[in-house]
Amino acid sequence: MTAKTVDRIRNQQNKKTLWHKLLSKGHYIFLFLVAIVTIMIVSKNSPLYILNNWVDLNAFLTMGKGWAHGLIPYKDLFEQKGPALFFIFRIAACLSNSYFGVFLVEIVFFFVTLVLIFKIARFFLDIKSSLIMCFISTVFLTMGPYFSNGGSAEELAFPAIFYTLYLIFKFQHYGFRLNPPSYILAGVSLGYLFWSKYTMIGSWIGFFVALAICLLILKDLKQLIQAVVYSLFGFSAINFLVFAYFYVNQALNDLYFAYFYSNIKLYPTAQLPTVLSKLVNAVMIFVAQFKDKPLLLVFLIIGIFVTLFDKKIFQSNYTVFLYLSAYFLLILTTFYGGKTFIYYYLILMPFACVPILSLFVRINQDHMSFLRLGLLSLACAVLSMGMNGNISYSKIFPQNAGVSLNNTDSEPAQVRFAKIIRQEKNPTLLNYGHLDMGLYQAADILPINYFFHRVNIPHNHLPEMMDEQNRVVNKKQVMFVVCRTPYGKKEEDIPKNIRDNYELVAKQDQYSGMDLTFWLYKVKGQSTP
Repeated sequence: MTAKTVDRIRNQQNKKTLWHKLLSKGHYIFLFLVAIVTIMIVSKNSPLYILNNWVDLNAFLTMGKGWAHGLIPYKDLFEQKGPALFFIFRIAACLSNSYFGVFLVEIVFFFVTLVLIFKIARFFLDIKSSLIMCFISTVFLTMGPYFSNGGSAEELAFPAIFYTLYLIFKFQHYGFRLNPPSYILAGVSLGYLFWSKYTMIGSWIGFFVALAICLLILKDLKQLIQAVVYSLFGFSAINFLVFAYFYVNQALNDLYFAYFYSNIKLYPTAQLPTVLSKLVNAVMIFVAQFKDKPLLLVFLIIGIFVTLFDKKIFQSNYTVFLYLSAYFLLILTTFYGGKTFIYYYLILMPFACVPILSLFVRINQDHMSFLRLGLLSLACAVLSMGMNGNISYSKIFPQNAGVSLNNTDSEPAQVRFAKIIRQEKNPTLLNYGHLDMGLYQAADILPINYFFHRVNIPHNHLPEMMDEQNRVVNKKQVMFVVCRTPYGKKEEDIPKNIRDNYELVAKQDQYSGMDLTFWLYKVKGQSTP
């Protein structure tokens, strides 16, 4: 046998080994494709949509883009969410100057979410059935109106929440023990949630408390010490990065004021006298949503409690205790403040996926061909499209209400206004009196003032916010001002100081959560402010 023949055989063997390795990991490739297709359909950040008109998402992106261009969060721009979330949007802004960067970030996070669901399912099911569980879970995780428009803090928390569930079942599977890397990642997950939106940390608080009690009952002090040390290491690593950055940039006080003080003291919450009354109120808020949402009731209440009695899934009382602690603590921290928006429920959807396991462990898994698997994934994509509902505002339906209420405009106000703004040299902009409407993003403009939009804090709690915005208007410090009113209002309803100092150059009626009129004003008497 010649040397050339030997080399050829080796090359063929190497190619064959590589092909087998690729096939063995094919389910991950499949899950990645599912993540792409799902986010493409349900998120308004995808190329299927002209823009994402959700005010929260646009505020996150303005903060991320500002950070990417040298502005310091909380010191140069005011917002109330956490620095970890804004860092994710900083990455998105670096990936693309449009919503496409957010779309890419969403794909990565949703792929990680599907991988964790797959790993949880593999404790109980074969590969094909585990993939099916992933497909069905996408329907619940993207269900409208909870998913909203894409890019929420809750959506980007899915991996951290599912990792809680993964560790609960891993703890059960491996004889009530976890390795150090698992605890380190648990601490990192807690840190990420704490510095994104701290009301989302409930599942991890419940997990750690319940885990400590379980290990004490099991008299496994060594495991308990490992859990404390390694989890604190992971959590402290995130804390160190946050504190180091804001210390170096002399913005620790700004971080405290914007992220903690304004949320705890200034943000409107239920005025209840005791901790107990707030806890009871949190449960009442949680339950109230089920009155006209029977599907939610089935999977978040009935399904979960039925599953708890399933010995094939919850094989130990320790597992039940860990699961219930994580679930109920997440409910309490989510609604403890007494104020809620519909998308708050999205953070609970990972728990709605668990009852699916009880169904699949009882289904004959031997007759699921890859053709049926593909057809089922397609069916779930169609179901997600219908239950999410965002597709009706996509480019597929160009004359939708999100573009224009009266079909006279072919572009959303943000796109149309941005074209007007970009005709000027070095334009500046103020988003007046409301949350970020998306014009900073559409016109590719960074804010020049601290309170670049009006957050949901009453004027008497934070008068500096509107005082600054009015000062900017009165002194003509920006070239353009954008504001909005409920549909049907006249120009006389626009604040007088805007009408005195700026002239109306465009208006448009369109749907954005409700029927609205958007108004664009340009400064009077000078070409630049």
